[in-house]
Amino acid sequence: GFVLLYFLGYFVSHNIIPNVFYEIFLIIIILGISYLVTRFIGSIIYNSFIGRGESFAKHIRSTFELIFFLIVLFIVLLSLGENITAGLVGAGIVGIILGVAAQASLSNFFAGLYILLSKPFEVGQRINVVTSQYSGFGPTYHHDFIPPKFTGTVDEVGFLYTKIINDENHIMTIPNSVFLQAMIINYQKNEYIKIKVMVEIPLKMDPEKIKDSLNEIVKRDGKINGEIEMKLISMDRDYYNAAIYVKERHEKMDEVNDYILRCLREIIY
Repeated sequence: GFVLLYFLGYFVSHNIIPNVFYEIFLIIIILGISYLVTRFIGSIIYNSFIGRGESFAKHIRSTFELIFFLIVLFIVLLSLGENITAGLVGAGIVGIILGVAAQASLSNFFAGLYILLSKPFEVGQRINVVTSQYSGFGPTYHHDFIPPKFTGTVDEVGFLYTKIINDENHIMTIPNSVFLQAMIINYQKNEYIKIKVMVEIPLKMDPEKIKDSLNEIVKRDGKINGEIEMKLISMDRDYYNAAIYVKERHEKMDEVNDYILRCLREIIY
C-alpha cells in the first residue's frame, strides 16, 4: 500500500495522472489503517471491561468505535484542503438527516449504555418494569390499583433492546429508552420482600381470628419464615377486603400467594 502510494505521488508530481487519484487512494489508506487500529483498540477495550459483563463491554467498545470513526472522518475532511468547508457543510446535512432518521435507535443505544453504567438491574435479576407509556389496569379490589407492569428475569441488555423472560417463559423485548421513563422494581436488591396477597373474607368472620389461624398453619407447615400480617382495606355488605403481608424471599412470590389462598380456603370452608 505504501509502495503504491509512493508511486502515485511520483506520477502526480510529474503530471502523469490527475491529483484526484492520489487523494482517493490516500483516503482509502487512512480508512484502512483506521479500521485496523479501531479493531485492535476495540478488542483491548472489550477484554478490559468483559469482567463487568459482555453487554457492558460491547457497549463501551461500540461507543469508542463510533467516536474514533468521527475523528477519522474529520481528519479525512481536513485532508481535502480547500474543500473542507463544503465537506463539513455536506457532512452536517447528512448528519442531521441520519440523526433524525435514527433518533429512536440512538436513544435506545445511549439508554442501554446508561443502564449498564448505572445498573438499576443486571442480567439474571428478577424485576418489575412499571411504565407510564401504558395505561393502568382497573382495580381488582376496592381502593386498590394494579400498575401496568411487566415481570420477569433479565436475559440480555443489548445495544437497542433489553430481553426479559417472563413467568410464562416468553421473551419480552423492550426498547432501552423505555427504562429511562419507567419505575424499576428490582426484587434481588433485597433478600426479603413483603409479599402482598389481596383476599375477601366473609363479614361474619373475625379478621383477627383469621390472622391467628393463618399463623398457626404457617408454623405447623413451616413453609413460610415470617409471621402473617393483615390489614383491612375496605368492606361491603358481605365481605372484608383485606391485604395479607408475608415477609419472604422474592423468588417465592407465586408460591406464597398460592399457599396463602389454600390456607384461607382451609380456614373459611
